Amino acid sequence: MNYEEAREYIRTLYEEKRIILGLERVTALMSLVGNPQNDYPCAIVTGTNGKGSTATYLSAILKSAGLKVGTNLSPHVQDITERFLVNLEQIDNQHFADLTSVFKDVIVEKWPKGVERPTFHELMTAMAFYLFADEKVDYAIMEVGMGGRYDACNIIDNNLSIFTPIHYDHCRYLGDSLQAIAQEKAHIMKAGGVAVSAPQSPQVRKVISDVARKFSVHLQFLDIKRFTRLEGELLEPVKFRYKFSDSIQDDLCLSMNGQYQIYNASLAILAAEKIAELDIIKGFAKKLDSKVVSKGLNLVISHHLPGRLEIVGTNPAVIIDGSHNVHGIRNFMNELKAYKLNGKIILVMGFKNGKNYYDVLPLLNHSFDKIIFTNFEKQGGVQPEELKCEFEKINSDFKPVVETVDDPVTALDKAYDDIDDSSKDIIAITGSLYLAGEIKNRYADKFNVDTIDGKINRT
Repeated sequence: MNYEEAREYIRTLYEEKRIILGLERVTALMSLVGNPQNDYPCAIVTGTNGKGSTATYLSAILKSAGLKVGTNLSPHVQDITERFLVNLEQIDNQHFADLTSVFKDVIVEKWPKGVERPTFHELMTAMAFYLFADEKVDYAIMEVGMGGRYDACNIIDNNLSIFTPIHYDHCRYLGDSLQAIAQEKAHIMKAGGVAVSAPQSPQVRKVISDVARKFSVHLQFLDIKRFTRLEGELLEPVKFRYKFSDSIQDDLCLSMNGQYQIYNASLAILAAEKIAELDIIKGFAKKLDSKVVSKGLNLVISHHLPGRLEIVGTNPAVIIDGSHNVHGIRNFMNELKAYKLNGKIILVMGFKNGKNYYDVLPLLNHSFDKIIFTNFEKQGGVQPEELKCEFEKINSDFKPVVETVDDPVTALDKAYDDIDDSSKDIIAITGSLYLAGEIKNRYADKFNVDTIDGKINRT
């Protein structure tokens, strides 16, 4: 089986938008390949926003300390191999094809009759478990696809649970209150384990704390007093000071854009500290120090986390971000507002079907000079006319010009046509990682990026 054959097999039988919660199918699938997920220690990362970034930062810190680390991310942006990292490197196409072949064979030959076949996410999770055992990783970090309790990765006896900020998302599956959503996510914790969490709202904090007590889990919330943002250029990689102990603090620099990445990186540092403090990985405590952390954080670039406040064009600046819920869009807009230099901002936006765009659209009024609602092929998006109609209904005094364009590449072409001053105006693309991926794949050779000594020139 080659890569194209593997992709065709998965496209034919495993529709990405098919979601069925439960652990029965992935449990059966892993048993057919010998349960390799039990061969190495794991962490699970859940939350609403920042899961992929936090997982990647922690992986980088562990790699910097000399460990071999497996990282499973969800979803992918441009290529399916983004989901499978060993020491921050994506597996190659043939490796992916070989993995797919292993699971195709067992499903065709051994899958129990009367049992529904695995979902796409379950298959991807199973392949990651198998890969990491085959690669003999020292540690694996698994990002949930949606919730926690019934997510495919939750079949493991993870010794570390990580919670990024929890907000409203996937309400159709997880519940329509923060407490219900937090309950689903909190159940990644296992009896006697360890957990770290980003700062949470009072109701979410209570739910996580209650579940932690129930399972005798050692839980620690990230103290925002441990890190301090340092001044720097707007939309440049961010700098911050982290307090490792009462006597040790250090200035750290990320290679990513976005002030919110400070929270993700700090949560990853806290997780690494817990791994060391509680001797979760033998010998790791002797290796972890501020230099290892600094080196690790600098390994993470937009190649590892595409579509996170990613600058893909300059003159005019073109920024892609996969934010799709209220919390993420607010962060994205705060960055844009800080960067605006007396120019206009043109927004290209599309949402995946099933996303609660009703709560996002009210945030857009008076922040953009023009909005172009669009669609995308992968997974299928909300119709642009539906978005426009709802936006105009919610924002009766709306300021921006609003247009609809079905094709995202055509929408981006129209945005370029509306640029008045390429040194000041901005094109912003957001609403979905699937939209980000389609535009990056189809428009990549058209983006204009000026560089000086390999660095983006934003002047």
